[in-house]
Amino acid sequence: AVDGWSAGVLWRDLAAAYGARLAGVAPVWPALPVGYVDFAVWQREVLGESGVGYWRSALAGLPERIELPVDRRGVEPSDRGDVVPFRWSAELSAGISALAAAGNATAFMVVQAALGALLARLGAGVDVPVGVPVAGRLDAACADVVGMFVNTLVLRVDVSGDPSFSELLGRVRERCLAGLGHQEVPFERVVAELNPTRSVAGHPLVQVLLAWQDAAFLDVVLPGVVSSPVPLHTGCSRVDLSVSVGPDGNGLAGVVEFRTDLFDRSTVESLIGRFERLLTTVVATPERRLHEIDLLSDTERRQVLDEWVGSTEADGGLLPELFAAQVARSPDAVAVVCGGREFTYAELDAASDRLAWHLVRSGVGPERVVGLLVPRSLEFVVGMLGVLKAGGAFLPVDPEHPGERIDFLCRDAGAVLTLRPEDVFVDSSGEPVPLPILDPRHPAYVVYTSGSTGVPKGVVVSHGGVPVMVGAQVRRLGLGPGSRVLWCASPSFDASVWELWGALGSGAAVVVSRDPVGDLAARGDVTHVTVSPGVLGVLSASVSVGTVVSAGEVLPAAVAARWSVGRRLLNAYGPTEVTVCATVSAPLSSDVGVSIGGPVEGTRVWVLDGWLRAVPPGVSGELYVAGAGVARGYVNRPGLTAERFVANPFDGGGGRMYRTGDVVRWRPDGQLEFVGRIDDQVKVRGHRVELGEVESALAGCEGVRRAAAAVRDG
Repeated sequence: AVDGWSAGVLWRDLAAAYGARLAGVAPVWPALPVGYVDFAVWQREVLGESGVGYWRSALAGLPERIELPVDRRGVEPSDRGDVVPFRWSAELSAGISALAAAGNATAFMVVQAALGALLARLGAGVDVPVGVPVAGRLDAACADVVGMFVNTLVLRVDVSGDPSFSELLGRVRERCLAGLGHQEVPFERVVAELNPTRSVAGHPLVQVLLAWQDAAFLDVVLPGVVSSPVPLHTGCSRVDLSVSVGPDGNGLAGVVEFRTDLFDRSTVESLIGRFERLLTTVVATPERRLHEIDLLSDTERRQVLDEWVGSTEADGGLLPELFAAQVARSPDAVAVVCGGREFTYAELDAASDRLAWHLVRSGVGPERVVGLLVPRSLEFVVGMLGVLKAGGAFLPVDPEHPGERIDFLCRDAGAVLTLRPEDVFVDSSGEPVPLPILDPRHPAYVVYTSGSTGVPKGVVVSHGGVPVMVGAQVRRLGLGPGSRVLWCASPSFDASVWELWGALGSGAAVVVSRDPVGDLAARGDVTHVTVSPGVLGVLSASVSVGTVVSAGEVLPAAVAARWSVGRRLLNAYGPTEVTVCATVSAPLSSDVGVSIGGPVEGTRVWVLDGWLRAVPPGVSGELYVAGAGVARGYVNRPGLTAERFVANPFDGGGGRMYRTGDVVRWRPDGQLEFVGRIDDQVKVRGHRVELGEVESALAGCEGVRRAAAAVRDG
């Protein structure tokens, strides 16, 4: 077990012995002043506490793990590995040396700073620990000793505050020199002192190594013999990523070793390309801020800013007009099935007309909110249509919610009146009255979601986005006359808009369900259903429904594999603020990884970093959504509206986009993969919950001083 330095000693002694034998004499070996055992004793017995104290302080608060742009998540990585070689031009190598000299640093420090900056831009955060192997031969007496002297230093790259590269190089230089000044402390001792969480899946303290290699020790000079090194890879990788680089006579060259359980070779090749682009940029403009460095290739730029982001060109419209078109097309078709009774489009139209006339006479009109304190029922459908025809926006309120919450929702939304089931079917003796002329920008409904401050927040959604959503459902789900859509969602959740208007806007029938799970398992006449993965996970996949849409939370691969057999299974994603749905996957199959798909018609999406710059494929970033479906904002929350609905830098017309708070990344096929959240919002059985609201409720209980909430399985 020896290090690279030892190889140089071995080759030198081999050359001496070979030359002596050719001369017919025995080689003479000079006596060594120390042996490897002396070094081992020194490490164990002489090492003082001062060096340990330095590392204890220098590595305090070290991130347990950093986010790397891996291709596979949630796997238990083995030590299987591969390598990708690379070479930098003599011009770039000279530029690195010149930049190092200007900063009173070394070429290695420049490369280390660049690697830290690259990983930070790829999602690793602002505190990037890098493992750096050092020779460890601190005494000249050890120079000719064969043994394992190499030590690993953990050097943090601090990229906080978006520094220029010159400033970052100064930070790296300072930490590197301080670390080298305490390099006598063995890595194993540092690990023992810090006692990080141990795992067979990863190396302690660091996931990335950077080694500066001098290939001169591989030069073997034997009289009359031509020799050359043969690269040999063990097929293993000790850490997730390991970069080895050094001079080779024509510039700088090296290899990147990687764990094949985590990375595809193509991903590592892209990583090397970004590394070179970053170095080329900082050599030319070292005062440039890190976020200003463009990491995208021309192909990637075209993909993430044009080809994959979707289009906002879609026909919008008004919901009353969308419904009227279906009534005119097929008045006698079944519109609603509820409790054994069927309601045709004509009957539904007439009943909602009577309610609309009554509401107009009661003062309902554009920009007015009407509460619907009605459960999932035929009455809700009539009430919703009546409010929309009267020009108002409906506010769905679950009658089973606590009275205090119901009062708050109606009061906060400014509801001019509230309808209960008995208020929906009005007397037909009233005379028709003119219905208002609407604009697609008028509000159609208000839905309340959980609020991080402890108070629910109302989302105001306009008419224009719903017809666009229906158009996407018709094309993606095959909805139309003859389809029967099971209404599963509570009216107080925006998923009910997806179900109701997907049916009513396409000429299909709404099947009202009192018990969604039971009805889905028992009914044989339903063609389309949208449910959460939690429901799919407990149902038998033998139910006779042709199209299933999974939505509301992460769809496990095992559930997707079971439900994709023999039917069309799609995975949909969308927050309330973007009219239910922003992206939908293509039909899933057991051999295709689960994604949330690409943008639906009329929608554009971008994956951006904290400076609103597009991130490369495979790199995690926050999802932003624009298009007709973006809501107007939050009720009575101008500050929060301004924070979440921001100016769109990709729209020259001054449009807005919604920052979702969801972390996603582009897959190589242009589909989006959900990664997580940037805040404390969670999903519980498909329901959106802000933990702050739970904590606020708990803190309001008698005897509770402080509270904390978290999601736990089981």
